[in-house]
Amino acid sequence: MRYLLLSTIALGVLLAACGGGDGNADALLEELGDVCAQGDNVDDSLVRVDSPDPGAEISSPITVSGEVDAFQQQFWISVVKPDGEHVIDYPARSRDLEEGKLSPFEFSVPFSTGETTPACLWVYRRNLEDPDDAVRVPIKLLSTETTTAAGE
Repeated sequence: MRYLLLSTIALGVLLAACGGGDGNADALLEELGDVCAQGDNVDDSLVRVDSPDPGAEISSPITVSGEVDAFQQQFWISVVKPDGEHVIDYPARSRDLEEGKLSPFEFSVPFSTGETTPACLWVYRRNLEDPDDAVRVPIKLLSTETTTAAGE
C-alpha cells in the first residue's frame, strides 16, 4: 500500500513537472498500471525528460529529449507496452564525459507497432535488468502500419 501511495504521488509530481496531467495522460496512466508507475529510486537531478509530454500521441520515430547524468555516458531509452513487452530498448550516450553533471540529450528513436497502443517511455541510467531509476512518461504509440491506395 505504501508503494502504491508513493508511486501515485511521484507520478503526480512528474506530470506536473512535465506540464502534463491532462485527462489524456491520466487515462493512459490508468491503462498502463504498474508499467508506468514511478519507482522509488527516481532522482530528477540524474534524469529529466523534457519531451515528449505525458499523454502525447507519437508516430515513429519518437523524439526524446532532456538531460541525464549518465554513468560512463551510457543510458537507456525504452518504450514499454501495458503487458510489459518492450517495443524498443535503445542504448543512448550522453554528450558530456563528466559524471556528476547533467548533459542534454535528444534522440530520434524508431519503433514499429501494428496498432495504436498506450505505452510508457522509460529513460534511465542503469542497465535493462534494473530500470528502477527510470523516469516514466505515459504516451500513445500510433500504428506504424501503412496501407496503399486501392489495396495495392
